[in-house]
Amino acid sequence: MVNLYSDTQTRPTPEMRAAIAAAEVGDEQRGADPTVLALEERVAALLGHEAAVFLPSGTMCNEIAIRLHIRPGGDEILLGRETHPLRFEGGAPAALSGAVMTVVDGEAGMFTPGALDAAIREHPAGDRYAPRPRLVCVEQPTNMGGGRVWPLEQVEAVVEVARSHGLRTHLDGARLMNAVVASGVEAASWAGRFDSALLRTLTCFDEVQAIILPSLREERAATYSPFLPIHPRTGVVMQAPVLERDLTGGAILWRDPATGYLRTQVFNRPDHPIEIIKVELPARQRVTLPASSYAHIRQAVWVQAGALVIIEGGVRYALGTGDCLGFGPPAEVTFANETAATCTYIVALARS
Repeated sequence: MVNLYSDTQTRPTPEMRAAIAAAEVGDEQRGADPTVLALEERVAALLGHEAAVFLPSGTMCNEIAIRLHIRPGGDEILLGRETHPLRFEGGAPAALSGAVMTVVDGEAGMFTPGALDAAIREHPAGDRYAPRPRLVCVEQPTNMGGGRVWPLEQVEAVVEVARSHGLRTHLDGARLMNAVVASGVEAASWAGRFDSALLRTLTCFDEVQAIILPSLREERAATYSPFLPIHPRTGVVMQAPVLERDLTGGAILWRDPATGYLRTQVFNRPDHPIEIIKVELPARQRVTLPASSYAHIRQAVWVQAGALVIIEGGVRYALGTGDCLGFGPPAEVTFANETAATCTYIVALARS
């Protein structure tokens, strides 16, 4: 019997198991797993986005996207009735992002451009008593709406209304490939117009899903500039392209400018401040720091200009302008500039 009740109940075929067993693997935490990178690149191209990140669940994917779009202090998400972020994610948009969720009614969860426009105008800009409209979420195809496929023209018009009001857009495309098959419209035509989107691939083991979240297509450091870490003594601001920083947990999420991939690094515990140091390493110079210097230190390095080689734990990492690397506590670490030009990099240090 073939079970099509839910993709969380499917089982892998022998061919799938063989492919998994033979897959080339690496350190995914450092962005060095070739299979994961290939999957991210393939899906980013499929969905018409610059880059993608592999995540273990659809809920996680939606919530990371929402967290990146929503700002502190009363932002509003407009979405269809019975959609996944509203009904099946434990109130996470409110709990994790502080978002207000407003339902835009429409047949089978598919609201019209007119209905969206009216909902946005209910909370006009400058109304200090109302939440700020910020994000429009579309679920394609609908889940509790019976698997209905939004017409492409309706999606285009909804996104255009959002754009006209300066709002961001997110596509919950967990079952997007079903819509592709049913409509004959390629995935990029649906997803490429949104600021972020997710795609779930076929489940292989129990409830492990492959979720791809294409990166946001604009720089967000300016938006979140109040959250950039600042050196407590020198006042030097870390100029890395930070997308978000968790002030309580000391976690920073950024987009690697060199690859477009989203990266994350936990720097410190809440009771230990982050220390930011700007370093200019002359041409053909290297600095080796013994293990005693970093006995209880975690660090992240962002190359502001030039090229830098970091040797940590016997592993060599070559970084170019815009590249980021997090590690520690290391046994010994060497920073080397092997070029003829000065290398400038930023180091974030925190006790682990």
